[in-house]
Amino acid sequence: INSITGNYLASPIAISGWIPEGEENPIDLTTSIGNFNFTTVFRDLDPLLRGSKFLPTGTGSLLLTLNGSKKLPEIAGTLDLADTTAGNAFVNAAHVDVSYSAGVVDLINVTAEAYEGSIEATGRINLLPANPTWQIDCTFANIDLAQYLDSNGYYAYEVNGPFSGTASGKGDFISQDSLQMDAEVKSSSGKYLSPFSSRFMNIAAGTSNPGKADESELTDYDDIQINLRVRESRINVDRLHFVSNDLQLEARGWIGFDHTLSGSGGFTIPLDKAKLHPKLRTVVALLPSSVNRVSLEFSIGGTLENVKINPKIGENFLKGVLDRAGDALNIPGNLF
Repeated sequence: INSITGNYLASPIAISGWIPEGEENPIDLTTSIGNFNFTTVFRDLDPLLRGSKFLPTGTGSLLLTLNGSKKLPEIAGTLDLADTTAGNAFVNAAHVDVSYSAGVVDLINVTAEAYEGSIEATGRINLLPANPTWQIDCTFANIDLAQYLDSNGYYAYEVNGPFSGTASGKGDFISQDSLQMDAEVKSSSGKYLSPFSSRFMNIAAGTSNPGKADESELTDYDDIQINLRVRESRINVDRLHFVSNDLQLEARGWIGFDHTLSGSGGFTIPLDKAKLHPKLRTVVALLPSSVNRVSLEFSIGGTLENVKINPKIGENFLKGVLDRAGDALNIPGNLF
């Protein structure tokens, strides 16, 4: 085939090369599809599928090379995407180098620009087992989490800052329990919805307050570190470290795929603000105003739809207050 050119679904297509007779003779065939539009590609689908948010939108181009033989074909491909959405994700641009040989698909190089940051990844899909498996390793840098949260309606606990980290995962395409993932996420500066803003306090009190937070309700944070593991249908938070002027937090726990959760930790906050908080004021009500900051411990349980938080004054902190104040401070022991 010297050259075949044409258009399909408004996209230019070119094919050249050869496919010889015989099962083991070498193949050399190149196919390119330029500037295709996902909406056009999927326009003939069943109407119920056509409106699915999981179908991608955007534009792209594809180059495929077929080598090897009919008996053992080898495929190499390059995919470029622009302004593409799939599900709740959006990328400004992406480039994918992929190959196939002997039942194995290798993601040789994946790069993307998304949410003001960048993503790089490699991976493999093994099609040989009866239940095909996959694995992936990726790094990401300066991802603006607020853009993702805003585009998906997560306004309640807004975080605005550049996030970087690494993630690796593996599993199969059938069993949910097969998913294993490890991730480390860091951010050294940004803003978040202050736990002492009126909006956050309304949320804590169970009062609905939809919509995006005002700039005046955000405050700076200095450090966030999160270490995650996914095992046996459970997201394990091995460490949640958070530092700002108003809040220092260390916590760990887990969230199940069935929406159950459990966790514990400790945090330090200014006493005057704790006395205004609907979930904390009864716990710290008897502490004297001479205490500038209070250390609290907490446990979390319930479900994502009904989170139950139980705060209490840290025993070591309260013991220190009692040691300093002596008999002049009378705090009931049942606070801790």
